[in-house]
Amino acid sequence: MPHTYEPKLTTSAVPLADLFNYTDSEKEGKGNSDFGFDIPSIQRDFSWLPGVENDESKNDSSWRLIKDLLEFHERDPEGADTYFLGTVILFEQKGEDRLQIMDGQQRITALVCLLSMMRHLLLQFTDEEKLSDDHEEQEAFDWAEEIKVDFLQYRNQPALTPKSEKDRKTMGELISISGYHANPEAHLSKQGVSYNTRVEASGSPLYLSALLFWKELREHFDINKNGVMDKTELESLLRFFNTLRYRVIVNRTTTQDIGLAYRMFVTANTRGMPLNNFDIFRGLIIARGYQLRI
Repeated sequence: MPHTYEPKLTTSAVPLADLFNYTDSEKEGKGNSDFGFDIPSIQRDFSWLPGVENDESKNDSSWRLIKDLLEFHERDPEGADTYFLGTVILFEQKGEDRLQIMDGQQRITALVCLLSMMRHLLLQFTDEEKLSDDHEEQEAFDWAEEIKVDFLQYRNQPALTPKSEKDRKTMGELISISGYHANPEAHLSKQGVSYNTRVEASGSPLYLSALLFWKELREHFDINKNGVMDKTELESLLRFFNTLRYRVIVNRTTTQDIGLAYRMFVTANTRGMPLNNFDIFRGLIIARGYQLRI
C-alpha cells in the first residue's frame, strides 16, 4: 500500500450553473470553459414520465421533479436554503471535449427539458419593456438567450446529446425553439405512441415531459390564467430560474477512469429502476470497450 495516493476522481458540490460550465482549472489542457454532455451507450434511454393523477404506482418522476422544485422555490422566497439533487457521475473520454454522463442522465435531461420550456415562455413576450429578476434588467429575448447559452447550447449543438435517435431529434427541437408557439405539441416530434392522461397526449417520455413542464410552468406563473405571460408573471418565472441555476445543488463527481465511474454508478444505483444482471454485465463489457478504445 503506497504512503501517498492520489484519488482518480474529483468531487464537489456545485450549483447547476457550475455543473453546466466546466472551468479551465477542472479540465486540463483546455483554453476555454467548454461544456457539453453526452449520454453513452452504457445508459438507458430517457424514461421519466408525467405520471397519472391519483395513482402513485405510475412513473411520475418528471411531475415530482417540477413539483418539488416549485415548492422549494415558493417556501424559501429569501433564498436562504439549498435544494440537493443528488450525485452526478461524469467521466472524461480522452480526446473528447464533452463529458460522458455515467449517472444522473435522467435528472440532467429533465432539467434541460424544463429550462427549454422556460426559454420558450420568455420568447412569447414581445413587449419592449425590460424584465428584472431583482438583480439585473434586460429584454425577454436576452433572458431567453442567457438560458440557451448557459444551459442549452454548446458550439451550436445541444448541450446534452441523448442516447436514442428519437430523443436527439426531440432535444434538438426543444433547444432550437424560437418565437411564439402557443402549443408546443404542434412544434415537437412525438417520437412515440405512449399515452399519458396528465398531459392528454401520446409520445416519447421526453416529449411528454416537455408538455408537462410547459403545462406546469404556465399554470403556476400565469396568475391571470389568460394564456399570456405578462411582465410581472415573467419576472416571477425569472426568479424561479435563479433558484434553479444558483440554489439547486448536485454533487459532481468526475473521473477519467470509466471503470471507476461505472463501479460508482452501480453502487449508487439504489433508487429508480434497479439494474438487472444483464444491465450490469452489458455495462461492464461497454466500459471495457471504452478502456481499450474499441
